[in-house]
Amino acid sequence: MDPNIALEPNPDGNIGDRSNSYTRLIGKLQFIANTTQLDIAHAISRLSSYMANLTMQHVSTLKHVLRYLSGTRTYGIKYSDVLGHPNHFLGYANAAFTNADEQKLTSGYIFMMAGGAIT
Repeated sequence: MDPNIALEPNPDGNIGDRSNSYTRLIGKLQFIANTTQLDIAHAISRLSSYMANLTMQHVSTLKHVLRYLSGTRTYGIKYSDVLGHPNHFLGYANAAFTNADEQKLTSGYIFMMAGGAIT
């Protein structure tokens, strides 16, 4: 996701339809972000907060994520022996206490083993 683009809520304030294709695609991408493509988790999390009231900016940002995924099809997570210890376990966590749009808590974590992400 481009860090220079600030996602904004729909200024019209219309109530959206939660059964639209944007919502279904976000759901599928959340599964992908949780299982194989951890690098898109933040972008999908941000885009999912606008599911009920989206604008064309949100749709174009989602298309940008899809283009990124298309270009990284051959990438994967490689597990290897780290420092001679195959069971080397490492974890990181971070939290942003307010979201600029809705003043909501945002947090994330990653745990790695043998040089690759496991959760």
